[in-house]
Amino acid sequence: MKIFITITVSILYFSLNAQIYKSNSVFALQAKDKNTGKIAADIGLFGINPKFSYSFWEHYTSSMNFSVFKNNNKEYLFGELSGGYYKKMWEKGVFELNIGTGYGKAKGDVRIYLDTLIENNNQALTNLINVLPGLLDDEVEIIDIYTENNILRFFAQPSIGYSSKFIELSFAMRISFIHSNITKPYETKNNMLFADPVGTFGFGYDAIMLYVQAGFSVPVYVSHDHAFFSYDPILLSMGFAYRIGNLYKKNSLLY
Repeated sequence: MKIFITITVSILYFSLNAQIYKSNSVFALQAKDKNTGKIAADIGLFGINPKFSYSFWEHYTSSMNFSVFKNNNKEYLFGELSGGYYKKMWEKGVFELNIGTGYGKAKGDVRIYLDTLIENNNQALTNLINVLPGLLDDEVEIIDIYTENNILRFFAQPSIGYSSKFIELSFAMRISFIHSNITKPYETKNNMLFADPVGTFGFGYDAIMLYVQAGFSVPVYVSHDHAFFSYDPILLSMGFAYRIGNLYKKNSLLY
């Protein structure tokens, strides 16, 4: 119980300081056999994240994953679709590879440190002065500026996991190419590569699982530096999952 209280407090704290881009939770262990899948929902730094997966053919799965976030000065909506391949490893392990794409919109205030822009002679400072004349007249060092951002993402996500009637364990590495198209306060575009290593632990019985997920979101490459692409470096969430299918089939892939 203490770990759930700690995670809840952490989610609430970091959500109040949320960034303009948010990596949604990773969806691993999506299916165990043909005609199996998972319905899940969690809450985390990215907001509320419902997701669904199903295996229409043996060894292949498809999924949907959505994120909705809103607080006093930020809104974030993101959805993605993916297809994947899974294969048995050992007695109750599985390897998955999911590939997909997603699109979302983010809007809200981003905190800008003007002294850093000045020191680095950042082009964003010149652009800001063009749209906000007199920006430096008051000698302020920090300013919150309203932004709007359109986000396109393509990703590949290998993962390994273990699943039984009582627990689920998985580790995934999501590699994402992100195209950021910011339209306010001025237009600017950026291409980025992110790596999201994430671990998930679930426990329960029968078809119901409660789980906790934690990991990092690491920018590996940024095409150019601009002031308005801020992100959450931590992935943290908790939720529940309903496992679709015959869990006790003797020749089942995982159970």
